[in-house]
Amino acid sequence: MTVPAVSIIIPAYNAARYLPETLKSVQAQDFKDFEVILVDNGSTDETLSIANAAAKADRRIQVHANGVNKGYVFNLNRGLELARGAYIAYLHADDLWQPNFLSSSLAHLKAHPEAGLCFCRFNNIDSQGAAHSTAPRNAVDGPSRPIERADLFAMYLGRDFTPVCTVLATRAAYEACGPYDPQYPGPCDYQMWLKMAHQFGGVYNADSTSKYRIHGGSGTEFQADRNFIMIEQYSMVHKLFDEVVAVYIDVAL
Repeated sequence: MTVPAVSIIIPAYNAARYLPETLKSVQAQDFKDFEVILVDNGSTDETLSIANAAAKADRRIQVHANGVNKGYVFNLNRGLELARGAYIAYLHADDLWQPNFLSSSLAHLKAHPEAGLCFCRFNNIDSQGAAHSTAPRNAVDGPSRPIERADLFAMYLGRDFTPVCTVLATRAAYEACGPYDPQYPGPCDYQMWLKMAHQFGGVYNADSTSKYRIHGGSGTEFQADRNFIMIEQYSMVHKLFDEVVAVYIDVAL
């Protein structure tokens, strides 16, 4: 069996409303050598049937059903276990890529093989796909460029600015930094980016822009969730990176 260049992992739970559009954005990629690993986390809506129909129509799509809800971090790690590609991307079942996301991200990683991850900018969209009132937390602008380990790690210490829909990473980076930590389910992605930045550095991809979907009413629920995750992030950073953070504080002083 031919090994694909890229593994795209889609963790899904009750995502029937958005999954078809997300899968279309994957299938519309101008880079075609990929596999899709969709891990259904015990959905109670039509997510699994939509996924199975897509897999029947496109042999690149694989569906793995947990049967019961085992949590977001379990889904992430299950995807990692199944991934075969030299490059790995995660895409939430409601987010979207531009058609050149994979091709542009791959080109930048191949041009800078020392980097562990490549990230692009993103826009926030609402349940209808329109611009969301919450401004995206993009931290980098300007032309595409590599970012050294120390600089990227310092940027991530300030805040998490790369939702999973913006990142393509190397298998080597995941093998060195994974798996995802179930102790911090909220900021588990953020922890992964911190580890990759600290060990490998990265590349900013100015050639593509992802769409990160926010839904759940007026935004109050999102704000509450964000505040809780920020507390988790603070705890995680100081527990796992205290010694490293102290160096950055000393340098700043």
